[in-house]
Amino acid sequence: MNVGLGIGLNYSGLGYQYVALSNVNTLPAISLSYEKGSFAGVGPGIISLGSLLGCKRYSWHSGEYKGAWRGLIVAVRSAYHYNLFHNPRLDTYAGLSLGVRRKKYR
Repeated sequence: MNVGLGIGLNYSGLGYQYVALSNVNTLPAISLSYEKGSFAGVGPGIISLGSLLGCKRYSWHSGEYKGAWRGLIVAVRSAYHYNLFHNPRLDTYAGLSLGVRRKKYR
């Protein structure tokens, strides 16, 4: 199980802003994911299957102008876990996610 917290102020990243920061309301990217080792005996590692849910919100206003973005991601995940450094406290893996991202601007 994993809880993720992203960085960045808006959908353009940490870079430029069109409005003063005092007019910005943002929610950092938040994600929840879950994986379970499903297939053992595939070489020296384990293949896991799971899911991911994530969201992000950003809005701004300047005088009579305003805008807001909202995003939601729903995905399935799979990863190959291999104990690369032979350390039981470290989980090394490579994985893929396949899902849908819904982005709304108002």
